[in-house]
Amino acid sequence: RSSSLRAIHAWFAVWVVYSILSWIVAGYIIEYRDYDAIDAAIRLKASVIDPLLIFMCVFFGVRDSGDARFVLKTLLAAVALANLATLTDVAGLTSFGVVVGESGAEEGRVFGVFGHANETGALIVTLLPAMLAAMMSSQRLSRLTWIAAAVISAVVMILTVSRGGYVAATVGMTGSGLMQYL
Repeated sequence: RSSSLRAIHAWFAVWVVYSILSWIVAGYIIEYRDYDAIDAAIRLKASVIDPLLIFMCVFFGVRDSGDARFVLKTLLAAVALANLATLTDVAGLTSFGVVVGESGAEEGRVFGVFGHANETGALIVTLLPAMLAAMMSSQRLSRLTWIAAAVISAVVMILTVSRGGYVAATVGMTGSGLMQYL
């Protein structure tokens, strides 16, 4: 087990070092004319280093089912808060820069804080069952909070007009037996 774990660490390290060296070469040695080194560093951190840190936290931090529930509920709460921010932005109460499509096939689609409308829809439809499970395993006030989180997330998914998200939700409900309750 430890040798395979070392291999995972080694390949992550290779990936991070290669990415940083590429950033240094592109930004400070070659000095491309339209290359913004600061923007590239932020994207490098967000797309390479942050996933490594999250992987390490979850992989090494979760020791038992209580830890796993805490991490999952924290992730679900963060997604629900991001979806709430999306709704307040779309309603004009805040200004987080949420994009609403303006023309063509994207017209009227809410992109949310998770990227493209389809990406947002896919993330939400994937996490809705976990939100409902958190609701079912909670009591009283927590249950109401999880119901609100699921409803907010479902509304954002509907606003994305993600056909793939709709199909996934329908197939998921049909396959899980939830259709008998509707």
